[in-house]
Amino acid sequence: MKWLPILAKFPKWALAGGIIVLSTSLFVGWWMFRGPSQNTPTKSAASQEQPKSIDFKPVDVVLCGNTLANYHTGEILAKQWLEGFGDSSPPIVGTFLEDKLVIVGNRGSAIAFGFDGKAKKPLSFDGKPIGASAFSNEQPEVVFVRDGNLWRGKPDWVNSAVNEAKRITDVGYFRNDVFTGEWLWTGESLYLSILGRPQEVSLTEGTIQPRQLPLGSVIRGLSKNRRLSAFGTSPGQFAVAEFATGVVKAFPTIGEVKQVLWLTEDRVAILGSYRQLSIYDHAKGKVIWDFQAKTQITSVASASPDGKFLLLGTHEEIKFLEVDTGKSTPVSLPIVEGAWTTNDTLLCSNSTADSEIRGIWLLKMDGSKERISNQPTDSSLSRGRSEPIVEVEDGVLLISGGNLWHFQHAEKTFSQVIQGQRLAPNLKILNVSQKL
Repeated sequence: MKWLPILAKFPKWALAGGIIVLSTSLFVGWWMFRGPSQNTPTKSAASQEQPKSIDFKPVDVVLCGNTLANYHTGEILAKQWLEGFGDSSPPIVGTFLEDKLVIVGNRGSAIAFGFDGKAKKPLSFDGKPIGASAFSNEQPEVVFVRDGNLWRGKPDWVNSAVNEAKRITDVGYFRNDVFTGEWLWTGESLYLSILGRPQEVSLTEGTIQPRQLPLGSVIRGLSKNRRLSAFGTSPGQFAVAEFATGVVKAFPTIGEVKQVLWLTEDRVAILGSYRQLSIYDHAKGKVIWDFQAKTQITSVASASPDGKFLLLGTHEEIKFLEVDTGKSTPVSLPIVEGAWTTNDTLLCSNSTADSEIRGIWLLKMDGSKERISNQPTDSSLSRGRSEPIVEVEDGVLLISGGNLWHFQHAEKTFSQVIQGQRLAPNLKILNVSQKL
């Protein structure tokens, strides 16, 4: 993943190759993505030759663009797998093993695809499509608009229907496109914007109350378990909201909140203006320390899996910051992107022409480094946004030279899995969902 916001702020490092961005596995709501309704189904030779049924275990496969491959065996299972996307990466948000379905999101709506790559009909209620809707991340439920009111039901993806639907509100003023904007469903509350004003809808009582929350910032500041949110409220202050209790606590910072980075389910880094970085611990209910850099901090990124390290950028350099102690270690070479292989090791790519630093490296927090390949990842070959590196359970997958490579941290092996296919440098793992 590229660290583009910081890259723009480091002209000296940009010439050398840019800054890192790490792959993290936080859930992002599917309303942020473009989906199949904006694509005309592609009838290519590759899709016509595709088998009628594809059997696989999601833990064994990776999507390279829209090519489905088994990264353990090196087998190409399908090219242009999901119809309507061609070679582009579909925004898959859920995978259901029992029914052999994947769910693709599109700004408040979702549609199911079978493992054969064929799309099912959109969800309908009472014979009519439900349109843009809100889907819960905690339970298999959906909220949609019908005749100006909100309704709640259970999606049946196999039969493209909504079952057990009941009306929640009795106001008659909800627009059909209300869920194409920003919304947040947590617990039994649904936060959305009505005429530009944030509102909270009780999904049990049907009541609607105004809330003084910057909804967009609240959504962007969600914790990994979606139970908390950290966000700026005004210059010199940030807040942490706990949705289960409705409690919002405010804390001082310097200037405007520039960035929020969750380290664990309870700890978050808050970047203020100038040189301040605050670490808030929700279990303790307080800011555990404030870090003052010698020069202005421009960004923070990519916490290690255990949340003990993060990347900190200043105008002069990029550092590894140890959260518990505040100790920082300069990154020893300019790098473009990377992923954590363990809690203290970062796999990184550098694409500069200088053969002394070009390639793929392993950087450890003690300052040691090892080059495992002379060739970088293929991020520069992608049109637009690319994700050439992705973390998996036993290590990291990456695309280099159009081929799929697998670094396994236990064995410390770096091997080529698939070659000669010119795979797209956009990787996605199919995370299994129990409910959606």
